[in-house]
Amino acid sequence: MTDISSATLDAPPTTPPTPTTPPLPNSAEARTPDGTLKDAQTQTPPSTPEPAAKDPAEKPTPPAVPEKYDFKDTDAKVVEKATPIFKELGLTQDAAQKLINLYNAQAAETTKLVNDMRTDWRTQTNALPEVATNPRAVEDMGRAKAVIFENDPKGLAEFNEAMDLTGAGDHPAVVKAMLRFASRVNEGSHVSGRGPSDAGQVSPYKAARPTAAQAMYPNLPTASH
Repeated sequence: MTDISSATLDAPPTTPPTPTTPPLPNSAEARTPDGTLKDAQTQTPPSTPEPAAKDPAEKPTPPAVPEKYDFKDTDAKVVEKATPIFKELGLTQDAAQKLINLYNAQAAETTKLVNDMRTDWRTQTNALPEVATNPRAVEDMGRAKAVIFENDPKGLAEFNEAMDLTGAGDHPAVVKAMLRFASRVNEGSHVSGRGPSDAGQVSPYKAARPTAAQAMYPNLPTASH
């Protein structure tokens, strides 16, 4: 009969198994012959927390729209017309000011183009032969307008206003047409009498002017002697 107690006492003590550390993914022990991870099927990717759902009733805060826009150096009529549109679009003061600045810059550029064009027209007009050789060109055109608008001062004033507003009065073609029209409607100017010409007849109340020979030889006999 075997002494179980002695054999048991002589046996080395049993130690608990050491937990096995999983091999690294890049090691040969962690992969199959074809290169895939041995436990790829059992691994579960970490879950990504879903973002919290937004409340559909929650709306973004709109930008502050002023009750009244304050623009400097801008036509009051333009501001009056633009303000309802700016409010409808929900523009802030800064955003509306950018549009006003764009409008002002564009208006200034347009005004400069018109002024430069009229200056060029005036230069061409002054170079016309009908103007350069006629110091009374402006007077002639004024007399022609007086004939056209005879007894119609209101019509003449409206005509002059239209010419100034559109700049047509500076255009060389318009000036040329006015001068040609003036040459047909203007009457000849009055020629005032200044008495007999010294080279013509002699007034009966004035002594005749002596000739050069009579002045040199006062005693020279004449046809009347």
